[in-house]
Amino acid sequence: MAFHERFSLAELVPASYNPRVIDEAGKVRLRESLRELGAIKPIVVRPNGTIIAGHQRTQAAAAIGLKHLPAHEIDVKGAADEIRFNQLHNGCEVDISGHLVRVPPGAPDTWAAVGPSNVSAPDHLQEGAGERHEMMKLLAKYGPFSGSIATPEGEVIAGAQYAWCARQIGVPVHVRYVSSRHRELVRKIFAQSFGEYCYDNLPKTTWGQALVQMHRLVGPRSLGSSLYDKVVIPRLAPGMRVLDFGAGQKAYVKKLSAEGIDILGVEFYKRKGNTVDIAGGHADISFLTHSLRTKGLFDFVVCDSVLNSVDSMQAEADVLATLNALCKPGGLIAFSGRPIYQVERFAARKQKAEDIRTVEFLDQNGFSAIFRAGVWQYQKFHNRSQVESLAKVYIGEEFTLTCGNEAHRPRADLTGSSWQVIGKKTAATEWEAAVAREFDLPTPSGRYGRSQEVLDAIKAAPASG
Repeated sequence: MAFHERFSLAELVPASYNPRVIDEAGKVRLRESLRELGAIKPIVVRPNGTIIAGHQRTQAAAAIGLKHLPAHEIDVKGAADEIRFNQLHNGCEVDISGHLVRVPPGAPDTWAAVGPSNVSAPDHLQEGAGERHEMMKLLAKYGPFSGSIATPEGEVIAGAQYAWCARQIGVPVHVRYVSSRHRELVRKIFAQSFGEYCYDNLPKTTWGQALVQMHRLVGPRSLGSSLYDKVVIPRLAPGMRVLDFGAGQKAYVKKLSAEGIDILGVEFYKRKGNTVDIAGGHADISFLTHSLRTKGLFDFVVCDSVLNSVDSMQAEADVLATLNALCKPGGLIAFSGRPIYQVERFAARKQKAEDIRTVEFLDQNGFSAIFRAGVWQYQKFHNRSQVESLAKVYIGEEFTLTCGNEAHRPRADLTGSSWQVIGKKTAATEWEAAVAREFDLPTPSGRYGRSQEVLDAIKAAPASG
């Protein structure tokens, strides 16, 4: 690991997976900031020159004719840490709720490596615990990877959160001193977001989503389902045929079946330890096609906590169109997911909480990406308008949306840990292409290849009362 005040742009190579994109207006703002202040924030590179974090800054520097940038050279061993450096790079610049972080005085337009004992900062902070936890993990593993910006008097005006973490871990902070007359300009520039996260270039190992399946009703980590307990079960009636699409470990399918409910569960990626039960998925599809051909479409189609684990917008649309296709006209459709408010609430916590997955970095569609257990795992978060739009398209105009204790939040928000939607199917959607994709999902050794069988079964389903 080394810090370079002047790393040649000619030696830099962009990473193929860069998870951030920037529009033209953002590019202009970034170029203007470099012209006004110079290169005062380090990028992060591997020894071979591959950029880990700072792609947009590098492009902007080249566009205005700069030949060098400050850089931290780090020998990252895995894709997970490379992406995490990139995700955290912008967060490192955030100031901490007005708290004053100070370093020793220094001359303008110079760099200094400030020892952790020389960083003055409060012991406790008001927010951002999850993000700081991630920063400190990388600092402990690799050492310094970002920097702070300070006035000649030693006031940190950007990168205060990073400086606080470096102090806690016990590593030096590379500080760039700027003239006091630039104080407000630096604060303004580093308060802006230059680009958005975009995970389109990351692998979509769809079966890896099984690793985030919830443990329902059994074991020490047992969880109930708000969708089932509050929405579905109260509406069950004698004679109903129920389909649980994306049934996970099938806890509620087993429970309700034992109580005499005619319920079928379909799960493409049932988790078995650290593998997935593809043979079980094929069996579920066979049961589904038989049920469709002999009994018709379903009275009640349930999709619990699947939309929070899709890995693309197309996958979300395919799941919902399939629910619509498998439900008879006038039947009930219920689905659930996670609110964006949950991410915001975790980010505001003062201390790291053990019940959070980790800090989330969301793209413009509400997706986060984390590399775990050898695969990329995605989570999707929704706001109220997005959920209402999905319900209107795939259920109809009349539906009920519930989420947490909404009496304590404005109507624009979805609160609690999950949201639930239920309504009577009145909408007609285009579903054939979606069903074809849904029943040809990838497996670790190929694809399901059951699309035509399911399409034929839906079209042949007898009318039901």
